[in-house]
Amino acid sequence: MIKNDGFFSFYNGISASLLRQMTYSTARFGIYEIGKEHLSVHGEAVPFAKTVLVAGMAGAAGGILGTPADLVNVRMQNDMKLPREQRRK
Repeated sequence: MIKNDGFFSFYNGISASLLRQMTYSTARFGIYEIGKEHLSVHGEAVPFAKTVLVAGMAGAAGGILGTPADLVNVRMQNDMKLPREQRRK
């Protein structure tokens, strides 16, 4: 990779990877915290089963919101496998 595309070719797709991580993680943590606060009554602890349910729903929503950035990430990384004249950049 260094010989053909230079040292920075190791970082191809990192912007899409960071975008995916930010959208996925932010959504997942935000939805989880809001859901947990919504289920908490007068500051009491939320039962374990409800916590698992909220965590699963937050993870699913985060996955849905992070999918477009993940698709861009995969396409950017696979673009490097094409000859230079066929790359979409």
